[in-house]
Amino acid sequence: MIKGIYKTFLPLKVRIWLWNRRHDLRLIFTSFRTLYRKYLYDNSPEAYSELQLIYEYESLIKSKNLSDFKSKLESNGISYFEGEFQIFITKNNLSKVIKSDYEKSFGLKIIKSTEFGDCSTPMIMSKNVSDSSTYLHKKLVGSVSDVLTVENLLYHHNLSPRVFDLIKLKLDDAVYFGLIVEDYGDEFVYGSEAETFLKDFFGICENIGIDIVGGEDQSDFKPPKFKNNIVRDQSTKKIGYVDIQNFYLNKSHFHKRLQDKINTYTPFGEKSIFKKGLYAYQGGIGYGIKGKRDSELRLEKTKIFLNRNNVSLIKQDVLDVGCNLGLFLFYSLSEGAKYACGLDTPEIAPVTRELLFSKSFTRFDVFGEDLRKAKLKNLKKKKFNFVFYMSIEKHIGFPEWFTKLSIDWMLYEGHEGENHKILLQKLKAQNWDKYIVDKDIIADGDSLKRPIFLLDFSKK
Repeated sequence: MIKGIYKTFLPLKVRIWLWNRRHDLRLIFTSFRTLYRKYLYDNSPEAYSELQLIYEYESLIKSKNLSDFKSKLESNGISYFEGEFQIFITKNNLSKVIKSDYEKSFGLKIIKSTEFGDCSTPMIMSKNVSDSSTYLHKKLVGSVSDVLTVENLLYHHNLSPRVFDLIKLKLDDAVYFGLIVEDYGDEFVYGSEAETFLKDFFGICENIGIDIVGGEDQSDFKPPKFKNNIVRDQSTKKIGYVDIQNFYLNKSHFHKRLQDKINTYTPFGEKSIFKKGLYAYQGGIGYGIKGKRDSELRLEKTKIFLNRNNVSLIKQDVLDVGCNLGLFLFYSLSEGAKYACGLDTPEIAPVTRELLFSKSFTRFDVFGEDLRKAKLKNLKKKKFNFVFYMSIEKHIGFPEWFTKLSIDWMLYEGHEGENHKILLQKLKAQNWDKYIVDKDIIADGDSLKRPIFLLDFSKK
């Protein structure tokens, strides 16, 4: 009745204004959480990292150093391509170099440089590798993680093969960094087809914020052969540029563009006088996007909860249903997950992929689906070690496709206005209440308290 009177006598603009002020009041009354978050970070020895755990693989070709490694490749009849700064092992030979479960379409780029800058991965260019490595060029191109970021942002726009992983290759007495990359094969593209591709390539690079060291007139882009840098995927017929070592990300340009996308496609719906732009649900870590949920505090509380239950994500396969901007994909990969998969709407998924690629993450996928009737064929895996089901059940329930998955652990977060008793009834309806191992309450940002349950299905 009160709701009816409210709608009858107050104009829509007034109702919207009042609704937005409700969120302003929430921000004021929950501002102490910001101080609590600072306390947690200042007193926690385990701050999260933006770099995923790098796995080490022992070379199947026993060798003392990189020069010896190349000699052993040749003596074993394993072909490779060598550039100024990298050595490329083709997809046909990857299994002869490392033992792994990587897809058959992937090859390995071994980074020659062992010089580290202000980063956790080597610089791509180094005087120890080539005299052409000028200081400015080296700084612009940056580290291995910088280069894989550029390559995957180009992949996101269908311009380059994908980097699927960053690894360490252990020889007998040395360790080199390497990139597991899609291998398009050796069907090179020339002539007018290559020129048309480059025209589109340069335009999209400019739009993304990817700059080219030396500009567009360098020899890499010159006909007739374009230094064999333009290659067609023999199975998909997709064309891509493969020699990504003269590019760098203009971060201010890219961040502004990504912020606009986040505010367009992932808003919570309201506006606040305390926040810029639309009111996003999930804050974008590192991009100044303030959402209804406090991403940093939410991550820290999740870490504390899982740690007290001795749950580790190292080398685990993780699924996040309703991943939004990929907060828990970010968290999982930072914690050492082997693979992380996110599901959200077709509008949000591309923004999330681009955000995660920009943070140098590689071992993930994000699919855009109608989550009430998602198609399992889009999932590379049907078994996951850990699933995040965070504030999504009210929107999609527990759909049939989800109940068919094989799951070891699940973190289930309810919604505002719910409590443990309400969630427990929902779990009982699925006959899942017997798998509950812990529960808690989580509150962050200007969100009200939400109940959470941790479930262990591994002993089914």
